[in-house]
Amino acid sequence: MAEPVEGFVKNAAAGSLPEVKKYIASGCDPNAGDRNGTTGVIAAAKAGHINVVEFLLQNGAEVDREDAKFEATPLVWAALNGRTDVVKLLIEKGANTEAREKENGMAALHGAAVNGHTHTLKVILEYGIEVNCKDRDARTPLMWAVSAGQIETIQALLDVGADLETRELTQGMTAFIAAAASNQPDAMTVLLESGADIEARTFDGKTALMVAAFIGHFEVVKLLVASGADVKARDKKGNDALAYSMLSKDGSYSKQDIQELLRSSTASGSRK
Repeated sequence: MAEPVEGFVKNAAAGSLPEVKKYIASGCDPNAGDRNGTTGVIAAAKAGHINVVEFLLQNGAEVDREDAKFEATPLVWAALNGRTDVVKLLIEKGANTEAREKENGMAALHGAAVNGHTHTLKVILEYGIEVNCKDRDARTPLMWAVSAGQIETIQALLDVGADLETRELTQGMTAFIAAAASNQPDAMTVLLESGADIEARTFDGKTALMVAAFIGHFEVVKLLVASGADVKARDKKGNDALAYSMLSKDGSYSKQDIQELLRSSTASGSRK
């Protein structure tokens, strides 16, 4: 049965409804999956073939059947790929909007956020989904969006009340610190304009400036210094941003620039 199932899923992915109907008419299980456990509904949902998704759901396919490899539901896959019409259909057919994929524990809203599918994200929110929902490590959709530099999506999340102060569980980073760690100065500017705390700390006391200096993100450091970040601030071990730039293993030219900038800012005796 493996070969017919592969053909069934392949045709679902291609949006070939007549062929999919033939497979179902011949007795193919509508919930059957290929070698990765990808079902016909998932394959069609990923590709945005709403007519195939609707037909399969009408003929016994389970709306929340996960694939075997990633353990993600059709809704999560549709959101990750920005298939807005499919997302709406699945939710209206009773899809679990709280379902998470296995790797990071992302829900549909996280998936739409990280890939910058703003319209899809807005549609999901229309169904009453919590804008600050958390993945396995307590990362919010805003954190995923800022880490990927999805400016339009970031603004859309902020417009509906995304929380700037939430901390993820591994290091205690806020969305602002996550943006610094991910080298996203444009995202940081949007967050600052919305009131993000430039001096927010991780669990061990690091600021965004310390994190950026250690990783070697010169443009981020420059933005932070220009925006008034405290260059003399120290973490729980007593290290400041300059110390972290010297601890960094980054041997790039930007590391030298960062140290020069931090030294000159420290010498000025100001917070900038």
